[in-house]
Amino acid sequence: MARSAHIINSLGLIGVCMLLVLLTGCPFGSPYPLDENPQILIQDTLLGRWKTTIMNEYAKPVPVTMLLEKHDDFIYNISFSGYFSNPVRTINKQAVEDTIASMAFESVVEGHSFWNVAMGDKIYPVLFQCQDDQISLRPMNDHFTSFIIKSSSQLRERLSYHIKMRQVLDVDESFQLIRMVRVRDK
Repeated sequence: MARSAHIINSLGLIGVCMLLVLLTGCPFGSPYPLDENPQILIQDTLLGRWKTTIMNEYAKPVPVTMLLEKHDDFIYNISFSGYFSNPVRTINKQAVEDTIASMAFESVVEGHSFWNVAMGDKIYPVLFQCQDDQISLRPMNDHFTSFIIKSSSQLRERLSYHIKMRQVLDVDESFQLIRMVRVRDK
């Protein structure tokens, strides 16, 4: 025990955090989408609010709302709202929700629907599933390929290979939104 404490003290907090990221993984992000240009029309039936609950790092449930809006015929505006900061931000002692805004478009690889979700300077291939009036967004884990991706066609090729070789896709479970249900406006 003393030896492990010495190692942790030697690495420092930053080293431990980097080690945890390497061991646990993160969502795979790339400068390239699966398709250079959107080719699949948005599904108007998906537009609106969706909600689910995720567990935060303290195993506490956190409600998350996703708003899907039409940007154009091929692209969704997508935003996620919830209490993501720790501690929760407040204004005048009232909790304030955080919102993450993005855009997304659909691609199909080997019969699986993926959304190309743009956040910052990266695009995340996110497995999209719709079943029993529920939708799930499950980003690919950064370990799904060990190749350096240099184009949209290479990303598509590596994801296609991964799908063919795996019975279960390597998704990042810590960032997924599963079994979201539609929120009906009153």
